[in-house]
Amino acid sequence: MLRTTLAILALSAAPIVTAAPAAASDIDIRAIDQCANAANSMVELEACIHWPVDACQKAASNRGADSGSGCIGRIARYWDERLNLQYETLEGLEEVRTLENPRAATSGQEAALLEMQRAWLDFRDAACGYHQMDYSRGAEAAHAHCMAVLTARQAFYLEEYVRDMVPDREYLESLMRR
Repeated sequence: MLRTTLAILALSAAPIVTAAPAAASDIDIRAIDQCANAANSMVELEACIHWPVDACQKAASNRGADSGSGCIGRIARYWDERLNLQYETLEGLEEVRTLENPRAATSGQEAALLEMQRAWLDFRDAACGYHQMDYSRGAEAAHAHCMAVLTARQAFYLEEYVRDMVPDREYLESLMRR
């Protein structure tokens, strides 16, 4: 089981990229990936979060649609997939650390990671519900926009943990040889 977990981690830890969802008519999801992977600051990361949403809304406006909620929803799903990949990677890394040293102070971190993520999901859902109330027209798009933004930020947050835990691929490969 440890070898399987490590193999999954080797595939997902570096570089941090996900497969693009198949349907993205108004925006190229691969462009978001490229932007996010090239970002060197939080300001650049924020741009990677917002420009696709703005592009969806502009495309919807050009078509005469009320909102770009379908397009924004696809972007939110992209960030959700990226977030899930990082969560699963962290979960596997915590499992490896626990297996390597069961008595270490870090052995409870798997449970703490799960608790943190559940609390974040509750926060995101409540924050986006609140955000949606500000809009009488376009409430669906506002909700999708909020979900995309907060999910993207959490994905970046978890990616930082992954980078800190596995600073280089050589370490991960050395674990696989054990």
